[in-house]
Amino acid sequence: MYFICEKCGAIDDSKRENNFINVLYNFENYSEEYYNKHFCCTECSPRKYKDGVWTLSGSWHNYFKKKYYYELDYDIFKDLVENGQIYNGKKYLKKIKYNK
Repeated sequence: MYFICEKCGAIDDSKRENNFINVLYNFENYSEEYYNKHFCCTECSPRKYKDGVWTLSGSWHNYFKKKYYYELDYDIFKDLVENGQIYNGKKYLKKIKYNK
């Protein structure tokens, strides 16, 4: 499943080195509260957990090219959201429509 980074707007895969699972299940593993409540891509996710353990985050993973939600065609983006392929995409539908 994909999601939109709430910090930079990148589309990322929830299976990569980001904070998606931590936020989804309220694990609260980060010192800064923002990262415990907002989905962030691999690049925007913190490099360390609050206990000091290093994460694999902090830079883009390069499994695919970094792309932002507002770069997508509205109809394609809408289809992805309506088919459940972008977890938090609904709140970005209006934003992308007005960017045209």
